[in-house]
Order: sequence, then C-alpha cells, then structure tokens
Amino acid sequence: MEKQSGASNLTAIAILNAFADPHLLADTLISRAEADDRADQTVWLPSLGTIQTALAENNRHIRRLGRKSITLPHGGGMLAYAGEVPRAREFWAEFSERIENLNAYDETRRIGRAMLEAILQSMNVPQLSILGVLNDYNGQQDIFEYGGAVTAETQNYGRCLFAGSGAEFLLDLVLTADAFWSGVNHRPLGQTITEELAESISSRSLFLESAFPPNSQNSPLAHSFGGFVEWYKIERDGVKPHRERVEIHLTSGQRSRIGRVYLVGMVRNQNAPTLGSDIVVASLTPAVADIKVHQVDGLNLWLINQLKGEGQ
Repeated sequence: MEKQSGASNLTAIAILNAFADPHLLADTLISRAEADDRADQTVWLPSLGTIQTALAENNRHIRRLGRKSITLPHGGGMLAYAGEVPRAREFWAEFSERIENLNAYDETRRIGRAMLEAILQSMNVPQLSILGVLNDYNGQQDIFEYGGAVTAETQNYGRCLFAGSGAEFLLDLVLTADAFWSGVNHRPLGQTITEELAESISSRSLFLESAFPPNSQNSPLAHSFGGFVEWYKIERDGVKPHRERVEIHLTSGQRSRIGRVYLVGMVRNQNAPTLGSDIVVASLTPAVADIKVHQVDGLNLWLINQLKGEGQ
C-alpha cells in the first residue's frame, strides 16, 4: 500500500481494479467545516431518513447530498472529485465551460489528460483530489489522478486508488473482501469480481450508516462521507451504470428481523447528459408512512423515507 501526499479532502472516491476492470465509486455527502446557520438544521439521508445536520466532528455539518462524479462526453470515461465545496464548485464551473467551448468546435472530441492538467494547473487547487478513467479513440484507457491518493495492490482487484477523508475506510473494505475471495475457490455468478465488490461497498455503506450512530467510527458519516455511494463500470466505449438491485438488511439472532429493504436502480436523465443517469433509491422498509421525492445537486434520489418505529 502506498499513500501519496495531498490534502485531506472530505468525501470518498475510488477506482477499483484500475488497469484491468476499472470501476469508479463516489459518495454523495456534502458537508461543511462550520456550524450550521440554517433555521432547519436537519437533512435527509437514504439510510436514516431525516436527522440532525451536525456531525461528530466539531463545527462540521451535513449540508446536502450531491453528485461528485462527471460522465465525460462522447464515451470519454468518468471523473470523480473530493474536496471542499468552494474548490469543487470552481473546478466544476471551469471544466463545464471548457467542455462547452470544445463542443462548439468539435462535437465528437473526447476529454484527455492534457486538458485536465491544463485546467487544474491554471486553477491551483491543492485542496481538490480527482480520480478518473479517460478513454481515447484507440480503445486505450488512461487512469487520471490529481491531489494525492492512497494506492493498494490486491490479489483479486489489481491496483486500487482511493482519495478523500473516507479513503482508509474504503481501503479496509477492499482489503477485507480481497482476503475473503483469496480464501475460497468460487467466484460471483453473473458479474465480475470487481463489479461484485463495487456493488457490495455501496450496499454495505448504507447498512453501516443505519446500523451505527453517526459518531461511531464504524459509520461512514464519522469520516465525513456517505449518503449513497454510486458506482460505475468504465468500459472502453463509455460508462456502464449499475444494475437494478434489491438490498435486504437483516438483523440475525434468535429472531431474525428485516431492518431495511432498498430497491436501487437508475433512470436516464435526458436533461443532464454530462451527469449521466439519476439514481433511484426506494426504501421498502415495513411500516412505511409517506412517499417523498428528494432532488439534490446533480442527483435525484427517490425514496419512501418516513419510517415508523417497530410496533407503531
């Protein structure tokens, strides 16, 4: 494992199996390093419903949910970024303008390393970390990294890269899975081992948020990331979104109980082509009260979210 220098950015992003079967992950939690000055100091999360915005870390609060991934046009791959909100917003605005200008001259041009490095050099944003997979027209993929990353060589997932405040947390999940698959002879059915890992990290993050208090080190929220972890397989001709799935969270014991049931899928958002698809997260937990639609920056999370306690 190698840890490169860089700012401690609040988020969790990763590329799994970067050079053989690249999958990109990014969380959706946006937090801010100050006390919440809003009148309504609550926020909605898929795993917990409506909670107080304050995090365990002093003077930090959850601001909202928002997408931190960018689908590059014309099958060019995908980026994910981690960092403080102002710097991320600056990069988003500058990058979007460059894409628009480029498309004005060449509507089929893909984004390459040279353009990204030029933007970042002109902006001077050491507080930002970026991971990405760039596709060229010759079928080659270029792994892009900026701002420092934790890298690990694994037996089953090749080289993996992690960035953001949740990097070590994600790394631990990957190493645990790597050790498991190294000790068995079978492999997942119907999907690659890397796809299974990406899907399980997304699912496990939801579970850990609901199973532990926000200030517990077992919860992603204590590491300033979470909300929902989206993941994508980066093919050589573009981005492949995750499949629809049903997640069932069980509490085992003398009497097993279903704690959460989620339906997770994706729908194409024609109005936001550079953002890709909307994510649909439906909580089908028993004793559900109301259906609400939560629309957040670059991401629509549809959730049946107001849950009643057991026996109510």
